Amino acid sequence: MRKTGFSRVVYRKGAAMQRIKNWMIKGSVVIAIGLLLMAGAAEAVVAIISVIAGEEEEKKSNASLEGLPPFITLEMVETLLEMQDTYGHPVSTGLAQVIVESGFGKYGPNGESGQGLSKLAHEDKNLFGIKYHRSDKYALGSNDYHTQEQTGATTAGFSVYKSHGDCIRQRSAMLEKAPYISHIKGYKKPISSNGVYKKEMADGFMEGIRAAGWATSITYVQHCTSVMQTYNLYRFDNMTLKQFQSSGGAGGSAETGKGEEYGKGTAAQKNVVDVAYRTPFAGDGLCATWVSRVFAAAGQPYPTGNANSFTMSRESGGIKVGMVICVQHSGSRPNSWNYGHIGIYVGDGMILHNESSRTGNQSNGCTLTEIGQWKATYEYQCKAYYGWVNGIDLSK
Repeated sequence: MRKTGFSRVVYRKGAAMQRIKNWMIKGSVVIAIGLLLMAGAAEAVVAIISVIAGEEEEKKSNASLEGLPPFITLEMVETLLEMQDTYGHPVSTGLAQVIVESGFGKYGPNGESGQGLSKLAHEDKNLFGIKYHRSDKYALGSNDYHTQEQTGATTAGFSVYKSHGDCIRQRSAMLEKAPYISHIKGYKKPISSNGVYKKEMADGFMEGIRAAGWATSITYVQHCTSVMQTYNLYRFDNMTLKQFQSSGGAGGSAETGKGEEYGKGTAAQKNVVDVAYRTPFAGDGLCATWVSRVFAAAGQPYPTGNANSFTMSRESGGIKVGMVICVQHSGSRPNSWNYGHIGIYVGDGMILHNESSRTGNQSNGCTLTEIGQWKATYEYQCKAYYGWVNGIDLSK
């Protein structure tokens, strides 16, 4: 918004103003402001400073959305998390619908490269193709659009919203009523549960939306679940809005701190660590398999998923003994890039992980790495996150 406003200012003031902005970006802030004040352009100074601050804030926001298409905004993710916390509607399904229904368009930021939003989503803030109804409490009104559906071409009035956040809130309001609620209630994420919400439940939720009549395309669910897998949108289903914000965002890293000492762990925590040291190397590229074997051998439910879709909670406030730590992408090899990497925090600032037959430094063939070094090695593509396997807090 600020950037657009500044563009209008530049257009009115001419090329000289653009040159002054360039000077400021290069560091000549004082000189540029002085020149502007001499010209009586105090408002322009404020506008430029606001733009620069806004651009910096935008960079921070974008940095927190690693691994997502560029048209997905912080507002979208945080509002979907808010709805998940309130109603149990999994974030993965909402993000998938945005990507499938409104993504890779020609409007808004990145639109020139086909990485923007659809016209309906950008101009009318309607992310889900919601048709207008007077019961839509968030809609400002409607605009007519010509659309091609499974049943043929049609013209309909589509809702106009003040913000993408309001559109997402309307989606949840609709899902909580007939005909949707009866199809999705068995797949909603329990609000009061600390357990892991599995991807199969999110897929079932999406099936329910389609069965209730959300979309006419017979391949709608297939497209959405494919997107959920491609971008690993399931990772958002096991975090709260507060956890997301405290961890720095979608790809952000909750600060691990120095890590809990092994001696301060409970018997259950220490048991996982002791078993980890005894569990043999599983083979190159099988880090998640090794972790699953460790927890099963330690008497815990067998966890499933690849490193970047592992059945785990998302925590903050300092890593504890027996937690796992993951990155979504790791290295340039296809397996490591597609599936990420995972290890077990064994206490005293160390991570034990099934890295490679070339790097193993433990008797079981695995690698023990100081946590700072582990993060320095694996966070160059994306930030790490950590939590309890299967959502079971072993410290209690």
